[in-house]
Amino acid sequence: MNTSDTLYSENFQICYSQHYKSVLGVIFKMTRNIHTSEELAQDIFAKLFAKRMPLDPENRTTRAYLVKVSRNRALDYIRNERRRAEINRQMQFEEITLNRDFFEDVEQPVIEGEVISTFYDTLNELTPKEREIFFQRAVLQRRMIDICRELNTTRYIIRKVVLKTSNKLKEKLKGRFEETSP
Repeated sequence: MNTSDTLYSENFQICYSQHYKSVLGVIFKMTRNIHTSEELAQDIFAKLFAKRMPLDPENRTTRAYLVKVSRNRALDYIRNERRRAEINRQMQFEEITLNRDFFEDVEQPVIEGEVISTFYDTLNELTPKEREIFFQRAVLQRRMIDICRELNTTRYIIRKVVLKTSNKLKEKLKGRFEETSP
């Protein structure tokens, strides 16, 4: 090592020992985290040493320069953390949205399947004639007079079968639709 390297190393060590606490204090006031402050202070001095920045322990502007560098480094750190936090929030929001959409997409066919299954089971509990009456009136929405003629029945029987079957369906599906009704 030549004399200029030795002189630089000695000056740097003196500056480090004189100003490390000031640098650490400035950064800590801004970050409020001792571990982060220590890491940033070490990083500042390591970069200054690597770049061979001339630090004169006798000059009063050295401390002002180090404080300014510390403040800027702390601000950079805080901005980067805010950006990271915002990116994380956006990613979490997207993940929540994707998860909600996924479960709604998965849930909807399951509910539809349960409704269809309940509908099918309820219709199977009816007699074949009642099933035909309900299907003609409630599903196909045919006129009562046409159903009466075709199935040789009365309006009273049609109303009774449709009401009985509708009530059974409502009772069986009651828990599924109470939450969504206004």
